[in-house]
Amino acid sequence: MDRPALNALRMERQRLTHKANETEYIDLYRDMQPGQNVYWNGFGDPPSLTYRADFNDIEFNRERQRTHALIKGRFASGNLGWIMPEDLELFAAVFIKPLDRPAPKQSTTSTSRICPKRTRRPS
Repeated sequence: MDRPALNALRMERQRLTHKANETEYIDLYRDMQPGQNVYWNGFGDPPSLTYRADFNDIEFNRERQRTHALIKGRFASGNLGWIMPEDLELFAAVFIKPLDRPAPKQSTTSTSRICPKRTRRPS
């Protein structure tokens, strides 16, 4: 495959040559997650795959947030991102952050537990 054909295929798969409908958009979002808020969005605005949808994807993703079809997490150096719940285990495994100084109870906890129970600090 020559370079121009490869670039054309990439642009097609990224939905840059034609806009995605809702089903294609969900597949594309899943490939590109964690979706992050773009810098010009306001606090709390849903993620957007700019210029790739043939519909208002901000409102579409806002509804997906409301129904918990997108969930928020911290990924890649603590950046906020939105993922689909069915991929939560994958992202938990990839972006696990080891504890610097685990408490004795945390060091004996199985490594399969991602979020050990936290204890409250005395006041």
